[in-house]
Amino acid sequence: MKFYCFIFDIFALQRFGGVSKYIYEISKNIKTKKDVKVIKLPLFHYNENAKNYNFFIDTNSNILKKIIIFINTLLKFFIKYFFYNHYFINSYFEIEKKNAVTIVYDLIPELIIPHFFSKSFLLKRKNTIKNSNFIITISKNTKKDIVNYFNINPNKIKIIYPGGFTKNFLKKNFKKKIKLNNVIPSNFYLYVGNRKEYKNFKIIMKASKILKKMNIDYKFVVYGGGKFSNEEKEFLRKNKIEKNFIKVDGDNNFLYSLYKNAKCLIYPSKYEGFGIPIIEAFQCYCPVVTTKKGSIPEVAKNAALYFDPEDAYDLIKKLKLLKRYSKVNTFKGFKISTKFDWEVSRKSFVKLLEKLYEKKSA
Repeated sequence: MKFYCFIFDIFALQRFGGVSKYIYEISKNIKTKKDVKVIKLPLFHYNENAKNYNFFIDTNSNILKKIIIFINTLLKFFIKYFFYNHYFINSYFEIEKKNAVTIVYDLIPELIIPHFFSKSFLLKRKNTIKNSNFIITISKNTKKDIVNYFNINPNKIKIIYPGGFTKNFLKKNFKKKIKLNNVIPSNFYLYVGNRKEYKNFKIIMKASKILKKMNIDYKFVVYGGGKFSNEEKEFLRKNKIEKNFIKVDGDNNFLYSLYKNAKCLIYPSKYEGFGIPIIEAFQCYCPVVTTKKGSIPEVAKNAALYFDPEDAYDLIKKLKLLKRYSKVNTFKGFKISTKFDWEVSRKSFVKLLEKLYEKKSA
């Protein structure tokens, strides 16, 4: 009997996130050969994107989270010891072995914010990537970064693109009347995801400050990414623009309704391995205003309006151009989104596992 050991620590390290969503979607409900079994770790987790993966515990307790990590660490040690010769699929650089496949979502820790990470963590990433038999990544741009930074043979790297909303979800919601709650204004610009340094959320706040001085009232709805930080709150308070920002959270149905009603998605990132919200927006015929950084042009192509991520005035200029953003652009965006499908991604993942099976059997 052969085993694929999914060591997806990421599910016990983040509640939401593009990485966990990607890993869950490409690996869920996969069918393997009869003489192959899948062992799935972590056994317990609190990741909202992977509720159907093993045992989901809905908690915000830091103590319980530490207990979950401790239990999973013990189980991982057991799996590593007793299943040493079987294949491991890494989500967070767990196993530094040649019989491992490592999923590399992006090179943000190395290229963008290395000062946020310890030298030991960066070394572990490096060793895991270089020792892996195969590497899975999410875009041509990230593949290029991996090859250049780690001097990796490009033949070892398999690109498996993410998707956006699933086909079933879109089909179910296509004819629904979209209603928003009273918190959401009738005209708003949408921001989706976390607001870490490289995500460049500050440029939106700076643009809002400028617009206030111009006596133009723009509303920004901020979905996900946790509560506003003290620094963000202070900036909004100091510039008297708190009322221009509405912080919300919710499920996919709510997010879908936001895309459907927003004037556009603003995606101001300075680096991206892919950019799932861009595809989600395109699926909803929502215009996208973004930057030409990282993999974004590879994903958005000619269906987005691009602005300089260092220039708040350029962002404002592009927002004003939205009135001229034609239906042709939204149809272009929707057509692009159809090329990114989780079912196709899942099949690519299974093919890679089968390739490992054949290699191990040879």
